[in-house]
Amino acid sequence: MSDETPTPTPMAAPPAPAPKKRRGILRWTLRLLLIIFVPLILGVAIVLYAVTTERGTRILLGRFSGFIPGQLTVGAQRGPLTGPLDLRDVHYKTDTMDLQIGHVALAWNLRKLSGRQLDVESLHAEKIRVVLPPSKTEPSDGKLVDIHLPVNIVVRDALIRDVEISHPGQPSFRLDQIALDAQSDRLRDILHVRS
Repeated sequence: MSDETPTPTPMAAPPAPAPKKRRGILRWTLRLLLIIFVPLILGVAIVLYAVTTERGTRILLGRFSGFIPGQLTVGAQRGPLTGPLDLRDVHYKTDTMDLQIGHVALAWNLRKLSGRQLDVESLHAEKIRVVLPPSKTEPSDGKLVDIHLPVNIVVRDALIRDVEISHPGQPSFRLDQIALDAQSDRLRDILHVRS
């Protein structure tokens, strides 16, 4: 045996702890991302629920009246806002108008709205009553007022029956039926009415 004494092997040095500054930045960044993305994802989920489910649309219509001038009530609703939507006993009242609709059925294409096009596949309404206040001023030249809409409108099938428009103290204007197949061109202010 040899008299050699074993030389001690150097112990492995423990790994250096990560700097606290780096951990703090990582935590701060993670919290910031959570603060931004969690409400965003939650908001998108709520909007999708409101427009794509029947119950969500019912809640949205109940809360919608707080965001528009006047009062909106809906007697019965079936279907989501994205369609097909069926409403009964709709009543909308403002200082300048009182509108009642017995029944309205709407089917439209939500995807086309991103291209600034309101594509109404089917709109059927009946028993419409509109009460307007007495007109104080009449247009002197008898021309219609231009209306500029931010979207193109395509109506593939519209059938509106039993319309009555009245001013207090004046005879009512009645329409038995309106059937429309039309498309507007926003850029050229043109309305194409096919039938």
